[in-house]
Order: sequence, then C-alpha cells, then structure tokens
Amino acid sequence: MHEAFNNWGNALLWWYRIVSEERKAEILKQARDVLLETEKILEGRGSYGLACVYALSGNEEECRRWLIKSKDKGELPTLEHLQEDSDLDSVRETQWFKEFLDDVS
Repeated sequence: MHEAFNNWGNALLWWYRIVSEERKAEILKQARDVLLETEKILEGRGSYGLACVYALSGNEEECRRWLIKSKDKGELPTLEHLQEDSDLDSVRETQWFKEFLDDVS
C-alpha cells in the first residue's frame, strides 16, 4: 500500500509542473498530504518526495530535514538524480545542499 501512496505523491509532483500557477499550491499540499501518509505506512518511503515538495514550497529547512531522512532510511535516489532534479533548484546553490551532495558522493 505504501507504494500506491508514494506513486500517487510522485504523480502529483509531476502534475505540479504542468498545472496553472493558481493550482500549484493546491497540488503541493495534496502531494505533501499523500506523502505524509506514505511515511505513516513505511517510514522513509515518502521522504525524498517530501523533500521535493518542501523545496518547491520554498521551505528550505524542511527540505533539508526530509533529504537527511531519505538518506538515513536508504531511500535517496542516485547522486546524478539529486544533481539534476529540477524540484531541488531552490536549494541547489545553498552551502548545506552542496555539502549534502559531497557527503553522498
């Protein structure tokens, strides 16, 4: 069941990219809620998606917290994915994110 919630959350993140500006906040809230449900079922499974949600929302602190949890739970995608994921553009040039990438490489 956690996979269904995780896939749903990720689908919402993809949908975020194509919806109108007026709908973006609503879609991010839905993605957050679904991915938090994933976390209730299997801790760590929704963590990377939540990091993306918070990066897209401009909440750098929560993005960092969920990236660390994703790493700690073995749910982090590849280094290449982290370097290229546009969801993380808002944190890409921060010192902590650069250090995080160095740590996982």
